[in-house]
Amino acid sequence: MLNARVGGELNLAGRLINPNQVALVGNRLDVGQSIHGQFRAEGMVDLTNARVGGEFSLTGAAILNSGGTALKADGLVVGQDMFCHRGSRIEGATVLSAAQIKGVLGFVGVSVNTVAMEHARAGTLLFHPASSPERLDLTHAQLASWTMTPRPGLKI
Repeated sequence: MLNARVGGELNLAGRLINPNQVALVGNRLDVGQSIHGQFRAEGMVDLTNARVGGEFSLTGAAILNSGGTALKADGLVVGQDMFCHRGSRIEGATVLSAAQIKGVLGFVGVSVNTVAMEHARAGTLLFHPASSPERLDLTHAQLASWTMTPRPGLKI
C-alpha cells in the first residue's frame, strides 16, 4: 500500500505473515476517512508518514514483532482519535515519533511493550495498558492533557 490513496474507509482484516520483516507497508498511505484494523500481523506494520482523515482504530488487532519495532508510524497524521484498546496486542515497540493525533490517543487495556512518542502531538493521551510496559518515551511530546495508570518498572 505504498503511496496508496483510499477515499473512504479502510478496513484491515485477516493475517499478514512475514516474521521479523515488514508484514504491511503503508508508507505515505492516505485514507480520507477512517482505518479500522482487526487483523493479525506477524512482522512490522510500517505506516510512516501515513495520513488518516478520521479515526484510526487498532482495537482487536495483534501486531507481533518481539524484539523489534511492531508498529512504525513516524509522522503519522490522524484527523480524529487513535485507539489501541482492549483486545489489542502489540509485541515490540510502537513508534509514533513526530506523529500528530488531533483527538485522543488511547492505549487502554492493550498489551504493549514500548511506546516512543518523541516530538509527537496529541489532544489527549490515555495510557492505561493491561500489562506493565517497559518504556513510555514522551521526549518533546506536546499533549493537551493526559492520564496514566502507574505500572511497576515503567520508565518515562
